[in-house]
Amino acid sequence: MFVKIGVIISMYDEYDNVIKNIQNINKNSFPIIVVQSEPKDSDKIIDSNLVNYYKKFPDIMGTGNIFTDDATKAICHPLSRNLSHAFKTANSFDVNWWIVLFGDVELYNFKGIIKIINKMNSQNKSLGITREIGLTCTNKFGMPGKVEKSNSHNFVPTFFIINSKLIKKGIFQEIEVTNPFAMEECMGDAATKFFKENNSDFFEQSYIIADYAYPKFIEGLKYNSDRTILPRYVDGAVNALRRFKTQFS
Repeated sequence: MFVKIGVIISMYDEYDNVIKNIQNINKNSFPIIVVQSEPKDSDKIIDSNLVNYYKKFPDIMGTGNIFTDDATKAICHPLSRNLSHAFKTANSFDVNWWIVLFGDVELYNFKGIIKIINKMNSQNKSLGITREIGLTCTNKFGMPGKVEKSNSHNFVPTFFIINSKLIKKGIFQEIEVTNPFAMEECMGDAATKFFKENNSDFFEQSYIIADYAYPKFIEGLKYNSDRTILPRYVDGAVNALRRFKTQFS
């Protein structure tokens, strides 16, 4: 089955990686939306002619350090702005599915992604996500919060898949920063609010790609090595144990 796919990229200064991604995406003639927070180095600004839509916003963080203690400069502010703008823009494209990536994710091909989309279609799911079950999420005060459990709606925005029918109804077009230190919570809250307003349910619509962040089994997709430090099968085993322990905590 032919699938109309588009790609949304939110980035800062990950120029080389995004250029490679654009080249690989263009092999499939899929539309590309890039929203960039202005980097300190002007040489790392993406040429708007390389993609179907490009928007550059000011760097409201004022720093490249994503681990700041200052809630006003936390990374969730530019991320929510960039993603909200991208989703508003996505409405004008003739696409069935959108793939959302951060600038440091490598995309070589769509083989693994199309497999996931086919599974989502067969199960009538519209939002494909990864979560961080078993990990402690930072709360809105910058302190350790609750452990993420299996009923959590929070999900990792570094990579996810969404059906365009949700976008046409307005999802993620005004993402509120409900927790400046955890974009996972901001995304989960936005999704939950949307599904509630549309008389639907988060888990009815969501396909769980993995219950841990940065899975290594998706063919054609590779996360930044700074995010993933364990070998694939060790990584899976550790996260399975973490999920098991949350059932009894």
